[in-house]
Amino acid sequence: MPAKKSSHQAAENDSSQIEPTGRSSRKSGPSTDEIAEAAYLIYRRRTEQGLPGSHETDWLEAEQELTEQER
Repeated sequence: MPAKKSSHQAAENDSSQIEPTGRSSRKSGPSTDEIAEAAYLIYRRRTEQGLPGSHETDWLEAEQELTEQER
């Protein structure tokens, strides 16, 4: 008959019981879809205000804003 594991040993072996410590579980930053949506909104705001820019700068601004929000 195998020895019964203590609750401490069982917890060590069960990784599902480990919880993140206040950080987002997503470590890779915003998704491409999230950036694209934010960049589109920046584009709309920029063109409605008649401001210069490009899709590249809209994308970079969106990426920066979303990354800062995750911190």
